[in-house]
Amino acid sequence: MFTVLFILIFIIIIVAIIGLIKPSLILRWGPETKRNRKYVLLYGLIGIIICFVGMGVSGPPLSKNKTEKSDNIDEQKKAPITEENKSDQKTHPSIPDKLCLSAGIGDTMNTWKQDYGDPNRDNGTLKSFNDDKFLVMVADNRIINITIQELPYTHPSVDDVVNFLPQDRKGLQTRIDNTDSKDVKYITVGESESLKAAVPNSNGKFIVIMRSFSDSHKNSAVIGIGDKP
Repeated sequence: MFTVLFILIFIIIIVAIIGLIKPSLILRWGPETKRNRKYVLLYGLIGIIICFVGMGVSGPPLSKNKTEKSDNIDEQKKAPITEENKSDQKTHPSIPDKLCLSAGIGDTMNTWKQDYGDPNRDNGTLKSFNDDKFLVMVADNRIINITIQELPYTHPSVDDVVNFLPQDRKGLQTRIDNTDSKDVKYITVGESESLKAAVPNSNGKFIVIMRSFSDSHKNSAVIGIGDKP
């Protein structure tokens, strides 16, 4: 319809030009006084106005079609993103608060409070539990370092602190650092997927450093994220 009206305007303009040159070719009926250039222009102008009105009326459906097409394109763009988000949610389920058998490395602060009560000392990122037996460091509500002050005086073994390590631990490797004969260290490193998810900057690795003190007949242990002493 829009195209037809546009062509009609073009025809009216041509007819008007011919009428201006020779009005009698266009205005063949009516009173002689109305068959002149003045009325050729008047009738031509009226015809053009009517065509423009018709074009205006027929315009909105075209605009609507464009809008509908645009909406369809937008929906198509949104659909893959939505499906991808759903896929991500299935691939990365929520991370549990507790990774270890008892409150341990990578666990939340609330988990430690549930197992050991409120800290007896609280210095912000450093907190002590169970009358200073456990000293922990917190970052983003996750425990990233644990110092255990008192352990049974036996041959140092990672088994003594296994409950503080992630349950999905793997690849445990132990070595002895005896560069200082008075301070022998038993160092164990391991990996955990749950720790990697809970504390990303750990790269899923943890380290255990155990010491034995003959003078006090006690052992101690430090558990931290990463694999560097």
